[in-house]
Amino acid sequence: MEIIREQIEFYFGDSNYPKDKFLLNLLDKEGWVDIAKIAKFNRGNKIRKVRRNLPPSFTAMTST
Repeated sequence: MEIIREQIEFYFGDSNYPKDKFLLNLLDKEGWVDIAKIAKFNRGNKIRKVRRNLPPSFTAMTST
């Protein structure tokens, strides 16, 4: 979980987020990025594995 947290912090951190055109294009109208889209990133394998183990209610909230 620590590795995933660190990767997400990097994606949305001050040094990456403002310059990451790909990530900025994934924003919805409210400024959120679907976790399923983040899980598709090259380093998303770990996120996908964790997501499979989440409670169904959380998975439903994050699915499109």
